[in-house]
Amino acid sequence: MTEKRALVVDDSNLFRLVLRAALERVGFTVEQATGGKEALEVLQRGAVPDVVVVDWNMPDLTGVELVQQLRANPILAKLRIIMVTSESSEERIQHALSQGVDRYLTKPVQEEDLFAALRSLGFA
Repeated sequence: MTEKRALVVDDSNLFRLVLRAALERVGFTVEQATGGKEALEVLQRGAVPDVVVVDWNMPDLTGVELVQQLRANPILAKLRIIMVTSESSEERIQHALSQGVDRYLTKPVQEEDLFAALRSLGFA
């Protein structure tokens, strides 16, 4: 079985730990980044993950700005991206999806919803 890799990008240490634990429970090896710039550094130096779980509100790059940069990079453009954020307005959701987010979940996220999003992206 091939290793499943995830990158969790959120400026909240607690939320990164919660997501990491959930992803590890379903077989992912998880790397973490505290913001968009750090996420880009992690992606440049390491193996490309199967999925990126990203927050919208971060201090250096917003989650949407990170998604735009990932989608513009030919090597990273096909990454599966799940946004998990407190931004819940329909306008924000549609904007994120239009920029290339594959699934959009709102905080506080339920583990079952995260797992359902992963399954819908082909991760059993």
